[in-house]
Amino acid sequence: MATDVTFDTNMWIRLVNEPMRQQHKERLQIERVLRRVEARKINPFFCDATIWESVDRKRRKEVLNEFANPDMQVTSLSMTGLTSDGEPILTSRLEMQNQPDLTVNQNWQSDIRAALELGLLFINSRVPNFGQMVGDLGLEPPIYKTVGVPSNQDRMDRFMEAEDELNRHGVGMDAIRTQVAQALGIAPEKVVMVQMAVLGDNKVKKSVAEWVDALVVCSHYAYGHPYLCTLDEGGGAGPKSVMHTSHRQWLKDFGIEILDAKDLADRIDV
Repeated sequence: MATDVTFDTNMWIRLVNEPMRQQHKERLQIERVLRRVEARKINPFFCDATIWESVDRKRRKEVLNEFANPDMQVTSLSMTGLTSDGEPILTSRLEMQNQPDLTVNQNWQSDIRAALELGLLFINSRVPNFGQMVGDLGLEPPIYKTVGVPSNQDRMDRFMEAEDELNRHGVGMDAIRTQVAQALGIAPEKVVMVQMAVLGDNKVKKSVAEWVDALVVCSHYAYGHPYLCTLDEGGGAGPKSVMHTSHRQWLKDFGIEILDAKDLADRIDV
């Protein structure tokens, strides 16, 4: 039976992008994992939060500022139609006005399509904008996991449980909210994540990276996958990073086992 594995960005992108794989010091171990994916010993997944990383680092502060712009409004549109039985139906949807440009660049689009061709499917980060960015690519379904998925309520409960645990150890979203709250002079519970644009350029870059990592970890736990595979050891951000190796044991005790490429390949026979 194949094992469900969540891959973070630095790992999945090297499974599908050969030049990037060849340049990495762990090339041989990544190739071992790739063989297990190709042999269908691994059911591979990636989180839709990864798509935020397609936004150029230099633009992230600008995009966050645009999201926080009060001129960006949500409009509700109502439409009438018929059901498959010919019964009248009224549907509605939300449409963003003055939304930032979140077009995914061509390199990322190519890598995402290659990932889907390899068999990867998205899992949901519970952030609507990321799901919309995925939807805007016009990819052929299925692109999200549909088999063996917990109920929406169970996923929400597990996501929040994981978020609380990360926050308790000082590596979750609360750490970012605290910095933003201090900068804005408001209570942390009133902070929304797009307000991190108030921080300095370097802090925004680091905070966005930590936000995405936290979303990947929480989404992974929400779906109940046995392993999360990463090449990230949190070296740049140090112990403040959820991916730092110093956090692996308490994360495992909680139910989130993070493995590098070698450890994952060793766990799963070809």
